[in-house]
Formats: sequence, C-alpha cells, structure tokens
Amino acid sequence: LHNLVANGVNHTAKGHVRVSAAMHASAYHITVADTGNGMPDAALRHALRIQGRGALGAMNEEGERDVQGLGLLIVADLLQLLGGSFVVDSTKGLGTAITVILPCLTKETRNGPATYGLSSEAAK
Repeated sequence: LHNLVANGVNHTAKGHVRVSAAMHASAYHITVADTGNGMPDAALRHALRIQGRGALGAMNEEGERDVQGLGLLIVADLLQLLGGSFVVDSTKGLGTAITVILPCLTKETRNGPATYGLSSEAAK
C-alpha cells in the first residue's frame, strides 16, 4: 500500500488521495484512488502488462525490459506471492484508482502451512 499511496501523492498536485477497503465474496478489496493527472499511456500499458505476471510482465513487445518505475512492479510481485491481483482504472486529467484484491482466509486455507506462492511440494 505504501508504494500505491506514495505514487498517488507524488502525482496529485491538487485534490486528494483516498484509501478505502471492502470485503467482496472471499476477497479483500483495497483501493487507493487519487485525483491527480492520471497515468500516462506508457505507464498504463506497463501496469496492464504486469497484472498477474509481476516482473515477468515488465518486458515490452521487443523482449526488452520496460520499467516505468519500480513501485507498481513491486506491488505486482508481492500480490503474485500472496495469490492476489490488482485492477487499474485511470483517466487522464481525472486521476487513478488501483484496487488490490487479496484472498481472505477460510477454514480450509487456515489449516495448512503458509506457502506464499510456492507449490505444496516446494514448501516441504
């Protein structure tokens, strides 16, 4: 969350950065929304490319590293380890909202050891 809030603060000269949270189905949804400039096209393409892929998605069409900054890349990698994801909604001139989606514990998932993205075999 720190990286998302810092990005919002850095790119919002006037207005606000708001953090909200809600429970939907079996996941926590945490949204960081700002009224800043919105994400430039290159940064938005980067965000969409790394969703669910983390650092592996930081390659452009030519196979070269395409890093627009490390903040969202770190968020994507951590979410991948935690079994989560994120959604980006950004409009130029109006701001950006990034929603982090984290699975919540159930009775079934609470009983086993935490593996943090590793397979059961790799955790042994």
